Amino acid sequence: MIFFNKKKKKNINFSICYIKNLESFKKIPKSLKYSDEVFFIISKDISENIFKKIKKMMKFKNYSIIYNNYVKLSKNIYQIKELNVKKLRNLENKRNILFSNNYMLAWEIAQMFPFYTIAVENNFLYFCTPIPLTKDASGFLLKKELEKDFIFNVKLDFKILKDILGG
Repeated sequence: MIFFNKKKKKNINFSICYIKNLESFKKIPKSLKYSDEVFFIISKDISENIFKKIKKMMKFKNYSIIYNNYVKLSKNIYQIKELNVKKLRNLENKRNILFSNNYMLAWEIAQMFPFYTIAVENNFLYFCTPIPLTKDASGFLLKKELEKDFIFNVKLDFKILKDILGG
């Protein structure tokens, strides 16, 4: 009997999309053709009915979606609510991207552990990484107010993340 070791990807094409209306969502799939993982944030201004339509239209393999209190995360992203060192150490070899509703918690974790972190708080999006991987030494790859539709594409390198923080 032969067992195959499924190797984890060393890097992925990751996209974050903010959707303000249904029309803009219909245009997005072409822009995300090469994304391995997509993280959708749906505007609070969108009605429940339109949100249900958007959910039905999702045709992506790995995606996460956030809308008001609704959070559906893909198998590659884990939600955190507190700084629990034991739990984070257990997640190190399982997940590489964490989500939180607290941007300061997300920033702290990205500085101490080998994770990319995403936070959505007070109508702002924060995408954090260890300080050596950012241009301005802030720890933020993206810090953006959620007011207009946008797509943020980035190639996440998990090997360099582990090398920097010794994961």
